[in-house]
Amino acid sequence: MEEAEQAALKGGKKVIAKLEQRIHDLEAELDGEQHRYQEANKNVAKSDRRVRELQFQVDEDKKNYERLQDLVDKLQSKIKTQKKQLEDAEELANTNLQKYRQIQHQLEDAEERADNAENSVTKMRSMSRTAMSVGPGTGLQATRSATVLRSPSRNRISDY
Repeated sequence: MEEAEQAALKGGKKVIAKLEQRIHDLEAELDGEQHRYQEANKNVAKSDRRVRELQFQVDEDKKNYERLQDLVDKLQSKIKTQKKQLEDAEELANTNLQKYRQIQHQLEDAEERADNAENSVTKMRSMSRTAMSVGPGTGLQATRSATVLRSPSRNRISDY
């Protein structure tokens, strides 16, 4: 019986040793799982923080995009206004240039008529003086002198 008790005791010790080994293995596995769990939590926290940072950056980029889009719209409107002003200014400049050319042409015509009239007056004065100095009984000799009162106006015209 003693042998049976010893065999039972020896078998119980083996079972206890196996169970203790099993407990030790499970504790080691639990420690490993806890360590992996902590690492996973750290990674989740890092990922959450990164997601928040990226979301903040996306929101900032969206605000900047909207501000820039508003600025682009304003600048395009300003360009459109300035193009219209430029077209109006060019139209006014063309109108003024046409008026200038018309008035310049009228001035040239008027100066030409004035030169012609002046030449006619000079000829008449010359003829009149010649006729008066040759008159009978005066004893004066015929002289042909013409006084030029002014130079031709064409010399004074300057083109722009």
